[in-house]
Amino acid sequence: MSATTLHFRSKIDGWIIGATALPVLIGLYPAWLAASEGHIWVPLVVFTPVALMGWGVSSTSYTVTDDLLEVRCMWLTELIPLGSVRSLHPTRSLLSAPALSLDRIELVHTTGRTLVSPRDREGFVASLSRRNPAITVHGFDGRGEEHQDVTGDPTIPGAALTPAIVIGVPLLLVIGVMFYRGSQPPTAQVTADEFIVSGNYGATVELSEITSISLESEHPRVRRRLRGFSAGDTRRGRFRVHTLGDGFLFTRAGAPPYLLVRTEDSFVLLNAETPDETQRLHDDLLWLWQNQ
Repeated sequence: MSATTLHFRSKIDGWIIGATALPVLIGLYPAWLAASEGHIWVPLVVFTPVALMGWGVSSTSYTVTDDLLEVRCMWLTELIPLGSVRSLHPTRSLLSAPALSLDRIELVHTTGRTLVSPRDREGFVASLSRRNPAITVHGFDGRGEEHQDVTGDPTIPGAALTPAIVIGVPLLLVIGVMFYRGSQPPTAQVTADEFIVSGNYGATVELSEITSISLESEHPRVRRRLRGFSAGDTRRGRFRVHTLGDGFLFTRAGAPPYLLVRTEDSFVLLNAETPDETQRLHDDLLWLWQNQ
């Protein structure tokens, strides 16, 4: 890099930071939850666009040499001969461009138009004008001095909040629905042949497969979640449980008694909305099992 080469970073509006950070923050838990259930593609779908946005934020820059302007954004590079630049003027165009702010400069050159958003606008304009005095400059207070980097205050134009809203609102809705559905109490019923727990991560056990039915006063220690929902004391789905192995939990810890239904290779542990409901469910299931 020669002594006359200047490097300008792009100004970054606040909405860019928000649009990058917000999906990460609100997507952490559902992505982790999906990954823990074996759905590795979900974190990839959630975070790949965010990673690309982060790459765009970190890579967007403008380098001015003696005869070229090099515009970089992610894998894209545009080389503009300074002799081809005809005019510079400020703009707040919303067109897609290698610019991270709406505080932009439009370069008109012989091959087209390019939008950039250097943090040091006056220094950027001065560096191009000094190298090509034929450039027409209008709409700026002054041409300033050449600087390599000047910190600018980010702006947050109201219209530019749209990307953050478009990304954030659907993810918030997904998380809300996930927590609502996961926290709903299970619906258990006993038929002549089956014990059925309906809802998210439900389970069905043939009465002929049951080896024991009991009421437990203590909740066993959970070793890990295999596939299901877990938040606070609420658990729904398949878990690995100390002393019981792998089976289904539909429980709220700290709310005994718990109905334990065991088979040779699995189990179902649940408690209803009230202890009396759990007791009645136990009595009905036990009677049908004993008299099948």
